[in-house]
Formats: sequence, C-alpha cells, structure tokens
Amino acid sequence: MERQAYNFLVAGEHSWWYSARRRFVERSLMGVQKVEGPALDFGAGFGACYELLAQYTRDVDAFEVDTEALEGCKKRGYRSASDTWADLQGPYALVGAFDVIEHLQDDAQWLRALYERMREGGTLVISVPAFQFLWSEHDVLHKHFRRYTKKTIGEALVRAGFTVVRATYWNFLLFPVALVLRLVGKGGGEALAPSRVVHALLNTLLASESKLVPTMSLPWGTGIIVVAQKRALDTQQNDPQS
Repeated sequence: MERQAYNFLVAGEHSWWYSARRRFVERSLMGVQKVEGPALDFGAGFGACYELLAQYTRDVDAFEVDTEALEGCKKRGYRSASDTWADLQGPYALVGAFDVIEHLQDDAQWLRALYERMREGGTLVISVPAFQFLWSEHDVLHKHFRRYTKKTIGEALVRAGFTVVRATYWNFLLFPVALVLRLVGKGGGEALAPSRVVHALLNTLLASESKLVPTMSLPWGTGIIVVAQKRALDTQQNDPQS
C-alpha cells in the first residue's frame, strides 16, 4: 500500500465507513457458533479491528507485513503481533481479514493458508471491495489486484475448503452515489472525511442499512462481507493447488 493511502486510513479510523463496516461484521456474525479459542487479525494494518475481534475472544493475534503498521499493532493489545507467518500460534477459532484479500496477488494461496491455520469448525469473516466496474484510482493507490462479486469470493472460499455461512453486499444505499463518482472519474476515498453534518447523515444511513443483516442478503453495494467456516476436505478437487 502507498504510504499516502496508509496515512489516510489511519486518519479515517473513526470515520463513518469504519463504523459501518464494523456494524455489518458484527451483525453478520450474529448467530454464528460461539468462538472458543484464539482469533487472528490477518493483514491487521495498524490494528483498527482489534477491538472488534476482542469482543469474541480475549486472545487475538495480528499478522501484518508492513513494518510501520506492525508497530501500530503492538500498541493495541494483541496477544502477539508478527510479520512472520511461522510465528503465529494458532490454530485459530476466528479469523478476520478485513479489506485484505484484494491486496494479495495469489488470493487462493492465502485463503488456503488461512484454512490450514484454523480449527475445525472455525469461523472466517472477511470483507472485500465489490464489482470490478467500480475500479478507480482509489484501487490503484491502495494496490488492489481485483474487486469481487459475491459469486467470485464465495467460489474462492469454497475452493480453499470453506463453507460459506452468510454473504452480503454492504453500503447498499450509497451504491448509486459511488457509481456516479466512478463514472465521472472520482474514486470516492475523500468521502472518509466529510463535514460533521454529512458524517452524521452517513452514519445514520448505514446504521439503518446494517439492521437488515443477518435477516437478508443485500443485492448490491460497494463492498462484500462473508462469513465462512472451516470444513474437512473430502476430495482433492476442493484444493486449488491440486
């Protein structure tokens, strides 16, 4: 990720967007089997999601390869924070990968690696950006390789060995605005720091939208949230490496 993009995200930690994503993740996890064991914040960034995962278990590890971001993680309260995959203590009962998978050139390899580090029946919750036609300079700045649909991210998870429990688009109400911004050549990233009035309005809109989850799956949005669980592989055809 470009340093400019990283600094922008740090500054926006308490923005309407982070708050909305957290609400959607929490509601998507409602009714999911109780977490009994440690959690992993995969691609933890500067640690903004520590408090989210710590709601479900007291032991949360962070994996982050960016040196500066990792230093931020170490101040958050994680049980451990490392840039070395082999150092992770696992196996994990809960893994969060929040807007991370799109940064990985080989997402299949890393999804499989997460599967291997999880307990049987463990829960994976991920968020990714939606729809390739929304691609913009924002994606370039943040070094994304792709955007997804519910179908493509679901298929990737199944190939890695997971069972998809719940999947929904989010930021449904603001999707038309985002689409117009893309059509006129704007990425929309500047919306993380609107005026106080607009910030309050966006918070209210997305809080209302989040109440629809988990009772329904929204048909479109600028992002996707998926909850999946580890299952035993019964045939090699589910392994993308075979």
